[in-house]
Amino acid sequence: MAAAMGLRGPRPQPTAVRELRGDPGKRGRPADEEPRPEPAAPKMPRGLPREARAFWRRYADGLARLGLLTEVDTPAFTLMAMHWQVCQDAMRSMAVEGKAPAGGALELTTEDEDGLERKHPLLQVLRDNSSAFLRYAAHFGMSPSARAGMRVEPPAVVDPYEVFLGRKNGRENGGAHE
Repeated sequence: MAAAMGLRGPRPQPTAVRELRGDPGKRGRPADEEPRPEPAAPKMPRGLPREARAFWRRYADGLARLGLLTEVDTPAFTLMAMHWQVCQDAMRSMAVEGKAPAGGALELTTEDEDGLERKHPLLQVLRDNSSAFLRYAAHFGMSPSARAGMRVEPPAVVDPYEVFLGRKNGRENGGAHE
């Protein structure tokens, strides 16, 4: 009996990311090889904590404009915002409870029940949630390495006079300009 194998090689990139990066390998992949929901900033779920809401408000619209965030991405983006929240909470708690050495390094410690200095337990919480956040960030093109090589088309310049005349790019609405 043969064992089931997973996909080999790197994980495929979403079409929106490939379009932003261009086609450096000149492979000319078609853009219709995956479902393409309409880019739109999803509605923020109810009940998100304060830092998660602030994260959502700051980044959702920009990612949607780039075509990297759609309504169907709500669960993943929500988890990303929650990991951000947990990281912020952990850092805030460590700043209050822990102590940083005089050298300024961020190696926070706490005293255990025997009075011994130990690594602050929230450092692991911070590390785990930071790793999870960065994995989500890579999927949404929100890290320097995820953006490396991306190209963004400048927005089309719309002439208000042409809009007034009902034209678009030198053409009348509904047909060629004569």
